[in-house]
Amino acid sequence: MKRGAFALLALILVLTACGKDDAPQPSATSTPKPTHTRTPPAATATETATATATATPWPAGDIGWRKVKGVVYAGTDAPGNELAGALVECSQFSYFPREGSCAPYQITTESDGAFEFDVFVHDTDSITLSAQKTGYEPVKHRLVGLDCLAVCPFVELVLETASQPH
Repeated sequence: MKRGAFALLALILVLTACGKDDAPQPSATSTPKPTHTRTPPAATATETATATATATPWPAGDIGWRKVKGVVYAGTDAPGNELAGALVECSQFSYFPREGSCAPYQITTESDGAFEFDVFVHDTDSITLSAQKTGYEPVKHRLVGLDCLAVCPFVELVLETASQPH
């Protein structure tokens, strides 16, 4: 027990003495410089409220703005099957919604079948992309916030031809 207490005391002394040799030592003839003792004036309530409002951090789990990109295909996800005129919708569930996320919410694809949405992502978010076009079965694809940690994965939505009633 005494040996352990002695070792602990020795360790404390060594740690507190570290770095003291590097500090300049005053000579016998030098005059020590006074340290700064003035205290700053107290902040007013308005200054405190402003500082608090501007320093509010993002909630834990915010990933940031990302792009959700993809292509709508007819029948199979092969070059040449890109589907023009498909309506693609972006919807998002978030505990921390951001204005403009998933905007413009709906896009009609051009001849290349491509779509793109800007999304503000939080790790607990759910992003749903749905595509539809007359004559095709609608399709949905879901992403979760963590899917977009670095970049959101490229989404390929394949619309199958609607079955005809007999």
